[in-house]
Amino acid sequence: MIHMYPLKLENVRFRCHDIIGVHELNGKIVYVHGALGDELQDTSDNKTVCPNLVIADSFTPDFAVHTQTHISYKEEGVFYAGTCAKSYVEEGRLFLNTYKTVVSKTISHGDNRAFKKLFEITDSEIREILPHPRPEEELFSHQKTYRFGDYVLHMASDWKLECRSAQTDTVLWILRLTSYLYTELEEQNGILYFGTAGKGGFFYGVSLNNGQVIFKWDTGHTTRIVWGNDCVIITDRKGNMVLINPTTGIEIKRLQFRKMGASTHFPFLVRGNSVYTVLYNKKDIQELYAAYVEI
Repeated sequence: MIHMYPLKLENVRFRCHDIIGVHELNGKIVYVHGALGDELQDTSDNKTVCPNLVIADSFTPDFAVHTQTHISYKEEGVFYAGTCAKSYVEEGRLFLNTYKTVVSKTISHGDNRAFKKLFEITDSEIREILPHPRPEEELFSHQKTYRFGDYVLHMASDWKLECRSAQTDTVLWILRLTSYLYTELEEQNGILYFGTAGKGGFFYGVSLNNGQVIFKWDTGHTTRIVWGNDCVIITDRKGNMVLINPTTGIEIKRLQFRKMGASTHFPFLVRGNSVYTVLYNKKDIQELYAAYVEI
């Protein structure tokens, strides 16, 4: 069964809208999102400005009770919601740092284009915390080196995954991909899991021992790997949610949303037998819904 609730702000039209995170806090499910709102006319100097919006929608796990808090700032810079902004729970407190990580050499902490705020989100308010900390430098997954026991893996080129021995530094195997590595490399029970995106993408299960592809799913794009109930949760090209056996790659269950779609571009939260995520209207991708699905 699918339960949905629209993620919107009454009487405000969003120019752009990004979901930052889905978290469990004090027994509730909290959706953190940011948006650029309608134009507002600044009467002091007749300049047209757009408000940056930070919004938190909180639900009981069954979506029976919903509350919303938000704050608005006149345009003070670019909200890099899809890259630099991160929401996270730390010591039982929920934070949103709109400029937590730097993922591009073209963006620096001193760049006046950036919207740099640190907020704490509670049940009743969103409050700014000063001062804003310096951002952390973050590497893309394809720039990292991964080690699992004696196996050392990295992208030798844009589309070539190379595995070497840590002891001898000899090449053990090479796997040629057809699109860019977008997720971290993860390993369980001798199987390497990762997703690619860009020029068409797949979700892979690969033998760590010899680099043989055990399975791959044509998703169009896989930007994060979601685990739940001993299975992997992915989305296909049509926006369906698919639960697969992580050992064999065989489909266990498929959830279809008709006019709505799911994407691993959006955050997932697995809690028991429920997956909390975001669905989009296939006819209007700016129309987003908080959703939970029983798996």
